[in-house]
Amino acid sequence: MRYWFEKDSRLDPDVFGIARELRERGRAQIFVATGQEHYRAAYLWDELGFSSHFDRLFYSAEIGVPKKDLRFFGATENTMKIAALASAGILMAAASDAEASNGIDIER
Repeated sequence: MRYWFEKDSRLDPDVFGIARELRERGRAQIFVATGQEHYRAAYLWDELGFSSHFDRLFYSAEIGVPKKDLRFFGATENTMKIAALASAGILMAAASDAEASNGIDIER
C-alpha cells in the first residue's frame, strides 16, 4: 500500500498555499472532500500534511457513500453546520478520485 500511496500522490502546492493564506487571515475554515478509503485518507491527513493545512477531511469510507453521491455532500454539510459557516466563507478543496492524473480541484 505504501508504494501506491507514495506513487499516486501528486499534489498541487498552490492548494496548500491558498489554505494557509485563508487560515492566516482568519477568514475561513478549510475542508477537504475526497473519495478515499480509511488507510488512504489517514495517509493524506497524517503523512502528506493535510492536517497542517485543513480543518477537516471528509472521505467516502467515513461517510459511507461515494463522493459522487449527493448524500456525501449532504453529510458534510450537516457536519459543518454550513448555514452558520456561510457568513465566514468556506473553501472546499475536493481531492478527486484520480488525484494522480488530475491534481486537486479547488472550488471557491
